Amino acid sequence: MHFKKNIISLYGKQGEDWLYNLPNLVKQFAKIWGLSNLKVLPNLTYNYALSCTQGNIPTVLKLGFYNPELQYEIQALKLFAGHGCVAIIEHDFEQGAILLQRAVPGTSLKTLFPKQDREATLIASQIIKDLQNIKPHKLDDLPGVEDWLATLDKNWNIPKQYLEKARELKKFLLATTTHKALLHGDLHNDNILSCGDNQWISIDPKGGIGDPVYEVGAPVRNPVPKTIKNDAVQKIIEGRIDLLAEFLEFDRQRIFDWAFVQVVLGACWSLENRLDPAFFLKMAEAFAAIEKYKS
Repeated sequence: MHFKKNIISLYGKQGEDWLYNLPNLVKQFAKIWGLSNLKVLPNLTYNYALSCTQGNIPTVLKLGFYNPELQYEIQALKLFAGHGCVAIIEHDFEQGAILLQRAVPGTSLKTLFPKQDREATLIASQIIKDLQNIKPHKLDDLPGVEDWLATLDKNWNIPKQYLEKARELKKFLLATTTHKALLHGDLHNDNILSCGDNQWISIDPKGGIGDPVYEVGAPVRNPVPKTIKNDAVQKIIEGRIDLLAEFLEFDRQRIFDWAFVQVVLGACWSLENRLDPAFFLKMAEAFAAIEKYKS
């Protein structure tokens, strides 16, 4: 239900037409790519995804309304080439179709919260390390972090102190970035899935380039609703920062700053997509109350 509402909200009549044609697209690509056992996956948001098999290989067919961001996802998947991220098997950019390796059993990392939060943070750290071991020669075709952060420069109905602080930190962090990495860009808990015994892998990369420390913002704050509802939210955030800094050898203050900027950015994106920013604003409040990293 949310999926259809999201598509129509974003794309209007064109979105309605695309939704109407979805069954035909599924049949088309099932035939072209030799897919069977197709089942719609739960919790769809902006893409239509089905578990399936290609021969004996567990796969996922992902269909999205045409937009330029799909091209960045495909590029990132190709560049990661199965290192820390699912492998891309087939794609048709013009029709918004991607066939991917399926993570089996595919349990979300968020299921480890709160009892195994330390383990979840270390798993995310290892995924980031695997992703950043990839050193592509050419990254010019992907958006930069600065492109994502441009949303902060618009006027938003959120507390002024959070927006101004995020803008200030954005300028500082971009100006002090010494080298850039290929970024997943959307490494929240539902985008890290179990894949075999004690193995985990990421899915759905946004695809971009920028400060390697940018990547840790998502593991610091996620899962957003559950983390913010926990009475020990500030202690949880500090503990995650300590683990990420130690494992990845990143500066703690820089991790905190990027994480705060992304929380405010998340509130702005929520408003941009006509969604409620409440959880992101509560998270920004939790960050602002942490004395240890105030600058």
